[in-house]
Amino acid sequence: MSIRIGSRLIAAGAAVVLGLLFIACGRGNTSPAAAAQRHGDLLIAQETGLYLRDLGSGPERLLIAAQNGQRIINPAWAPDGSQFAYVLEVPAAGPSYSPGPPSDDLYVADAIGQHVQLVLPHTEAGALVSGLSWTPDGKQLIFTSVRSSGAQVRRLDLASHNVSTVLDTDPGVVPCSTGARLAYAGGDLRVTDAAGQADTQVATPAPNALTEIRGVRFSPDCTRLVFEKFERIIDNGPFRGHVQAQGTWSLWVVNADGTAPRQLQSLQTGQIPSSGWVWSRDGQALLSLNADGLYRQPADGGQQVRVGSGGSGEIAWRQR
Repeated sequence: MSIRIGSRLIAAGAAVVLGLLFIACGRGNTSPAAAAQRHGDLLIAQETGLYLRDLGSGPERLLIAAQNGQRIINPAWAPDGSQFAYVLEVPAAGPSYSPGPPSDDLYVADAIGQHVQLVLPHTEAGALVSGLSWTPDGKQLIFTSVRSSGAQVRRLDLASHNVSTVLDTDPGVVPCSTGARLAYAGGDLRVTDAAGQADTQVATPAPNALTEIRGVRFSPDCTRLVFEKFERIIDNGPFRGHVQAQGTWSLWVVNADGTAPRQLQSLQTGQIPSSGWVWSRDGQALLSLNADGLYRQPADGGQQVRVGSGGSGEIAWRQR
């Protein structure tokens, strides 16, 4: 199975430099007001392993090393910040000239990267995990699983290690932390309930544009979504049907029922790589790590603030 899911497609093909583009829009050096926002820790999943950055002091330290071609992805803090989960992508066995698909194992560790537990090993080659999040009580993990039998939203109980199926679904689905809502992204963005019903279109493409929606994440209380929209205009003039090479990138927040859409940022560019945006635990802010800095964006609009140095990799934010 060669399919890659959700944000992994973006991270693998996109990687780093959204921040360079924001310089042209006036994003400057760290604001003095940012000092009050530097309370917390950042998990950063890079090719060499999983790192922890103290937002107050800045330095990063390696918590868990990736070995033998493995890759750590999809880090997620528990609601109380006492532990975190992550996915370990394990390369396939076999000759290097004809490798099979990688497989994903699910791990949990304490806040300092010790007492690491394998809580869900893959049961077949090519089994994948994405959209990892904790339930609000910190007792279960919700994720999308793709195996040869298809894609499912699944729930793992950490005490019993029992795994249950919430819903048979599509590979690109993003579940919220309770499993009660699911988001599907492509040319538009749709939200359904756990039964696969109550389908609501919460973001629509422009009628004359080729649209891609990506970086979808539910807020911790499952009531809102953040997403990135990339639109390229389709020419209806002399070059009818021609798609413009450059396009418009924008950052949005919308209620899960489709109401109150709010555009937070917009840029013009030919290509927008992104490491994605993560929610604060209280749902009031978003954080993104890019090549030129770590940026905080108020979820209800307003100016972004540079709160730290740049970098790359998937992130998870623990507030203190």
